[in-house]
Amino acid sequence: MTDPTVAVVLPAAGRGSRLGGSVRKAYAELDGVPLWRRSLELFTALPQVVRVVLAVAREDVERFAAENREVFAELNRDGERVLVVAGGAERVDSVAHGIERCGDAELIAVHDAARPLAPREDLAAVFAAAAEQGAALLCTPIASTVKRVRDGRVVETVPRTELWAAQTPQVARAALMRRAFAGRHAGPPATDEAELLERAGIPVAVVRGSARNFKITTPADFALAEALVRAEAASPAEAGAAAEPVHRSPLARGSAARA
Repeated sequence: MTDPTVAVVLPAAGRGSRLGGSVRKAYAELDGVPLWRRSLELFTALPQVVRVVLAVAREDVERFAAENREVFAELNRDGERVLVVAGGAERVDSVAHGIERCGDAELIAVHDAARPLAPREDLAAVFAAAAEQGAALLCTPIASTVKRVRDGRVVETVPRTELWAAQTPQVARAALMRRAFAGRHAGPPATDEAELLERAGIPVAVVRGSARNFKITTPADFALAEALVRAEAASPAEAGAAAEPVHRSPLARGSAARA
């Protein structure tokens, strides 16, 4: 049985004000390579990924495509494997624009361009879970004690036994993802794809991810990512073993959780 085909949407239109700097976060270079390209190459290395759609800021589309023409030409030698589209006012709109160009892939995945270090085995695991159960995302259990705070004071300690931190990719069968996004303007803005799937009544399976798949948001995150990349370049086997926790399988078969 062959793996289902996957189209990936990489939203890369955000300003990334918490990271600082004069360029959009996805364009920031991690050890000389832009974040968007590192994330793109996570997926173009996988044979089941038949298309990656980069959603960049509308005003950047022409320049971005021109500056990276050679990269895209190489990746598209055998067809339109990588496309660039204009993002929208909000992340959810950028993703929706990308979904429109996902073609006839069986699964649609959405991945933050600012998560360039996702382990390949995590990607395979979440794709497999979505193919089997309809929709899935990577998550990690919350380790810290969680406090609910109001007006600068703790009002409650929240039990963390059922709390998980959502990561990406978030993946669903194409028809389910499109159905979820058709209702994206009903209710308050959704913060991720799993929330839209939940609203549409679609169960979302949880696949335990890796702490390595963190989102680069602050200068400290960027420094950590750069240290990991440089360590791996110096000693790939050692750095990989040190960075990866020992878990790769989805949660128990048939279990589903809302993220």
